[in-house]
Amino acid sequence: MVTSTKNRNAADRAKRAYMPVLLAIAALAAGTTVAHHAPSSVYILSSEIEVEGTVTDFRYNNPHVRIFIDVVNADGQVENWIAEGGTPNVLLRNGWSPETFKPGDPIHVIGHPPREEGSRFIHMIDATLPDGSVLYGEDVRIDRAAERRRNRDR
Repeated sequence: MVTSTKNRNAADRAKRAYMPVLLAIAALAAGTTVAHHAPSSVYILSSEIEVEGTVTDFRYNNPHVRIFIDVVNADGQVENWIAEGGTPNVLLRNGWSPETFKPGDPIHVIGHPPREEGSRFIHMIDATLPDGSVLYGEDVRIDRAAERRRNRDR
């Protein structure tokens, strides 16, 4: 097959024009992949804490559902906490929705404490709704009794 120089030059120009777009897409995809973390790198999964307070904001979006909570500490001071849960699509199957919490709602969260001392994050296991019902807040269900036995044997 014979290709004219004119056709080859047009093809080369088209490749050069699309290359920056393809590189930008690849860079965005790589950044998203690198940015995601395993819970064990941020939270102490062998320990549990409880946080109780008032919802100030509820963000039902990827990569994790987040609940912003005002918590009154032992000194009577308000601390701002963030409860991080699973992905919206998984939590939807566990009964969550974008309307699950609204600012002003009381909340009780059981979860894993942060590795960073002084950080006010909690990795949700369960969240108690204003009506008293409890929703599972993680992506993967765990057998809590088995988890406690494993941690006790360490």
